[in-house]
Amino acid sequence: MQPLGFYVEAFFLKTLGVSYEVAVGVTTSFGVGCIFLLSKIGKVLYGRRTGLFAAALIALTPWQIIMSRVVLVDVQCLFLSLLFLLVGINAMRKNSLGLMSLSGVLFGFTLLTKLFAVFMMIPLALFYIHSRPKNTKRALAGIPCSFSPHFSFNMCGMSRFQEEAWFPFLAMTTSDNFCQVVLTLHLSITSVFSRRL
Repeated sequence: MQPLGFYVEAFFLKTLGVSYEVAVGVTTSFGVGCIFLLSKIGKVLYGRRTGLFAAALIALTPWQIIMSRVVLVDVQCLFLSLLFLLVGINAMRKNSLGLMSLSGVLFGFTLLTKLFAVFMMIPLALFYIHSRPKNTKRALAGIPCSFSPHFSFNMCGMSRFQEEAWFPFLAMTTSDNFCQVVLTLHLSITSVFSRRL
C-alpha cells in the first residue's frame, strides 16, 4: 500500500489532536466529499437529476456508510479518484492542457494513496472514446501533460518515502533534488505543448 493516505491522516491528527473522533471525522469528511463529487460527475455527464440520484445512491450504500466510519485510506482513494475523473472529464470537454495536467497530478496523488486507483482510467478512457475529440493533435499532446505528473509523483513518492532508488541514476542525487528536477521537467513539457498547440 502506498503511504500518502497515512500521511494525510497523520497531518490531521497532528493538527487537530490525536483521537478516534478526529480520525473518523477525517474519513467521514472524505466520504461526504465522495458523495458531492459523484453528484458533480453525474451532473456534468447526464444532468442535475442524474447527479442527485447518483449521490443519493452512493450515500445509502452500506459500503459507503461503513467505510466512512472506519479509519482506512479507501475513502481517501475514492475521493481522489472521483476528483481525478471529474477534472479529466472537464479537461477533455474543454480541450484544456492545463486541466489535463491537473488531472495527472490528481491521478499521481491517487496512485500514491492506493494502487487500485489505476482502474479509474477505464471510465476516463471510455469517455475519451465516446467524446471523439475534434482536435486530435491537441488531444494527443495532452497525453504527456496528463501522464508525466503522476509518473513524477510516484517517482518522488517512492524515492522519498521508501528512501531507496528505483533506477541507478536516482542514487546520484537526494530525493528532494530529484523531486525538484522531475516537477520542473513536467512543467516544461506542459508549457512547450501548450505553446505549440
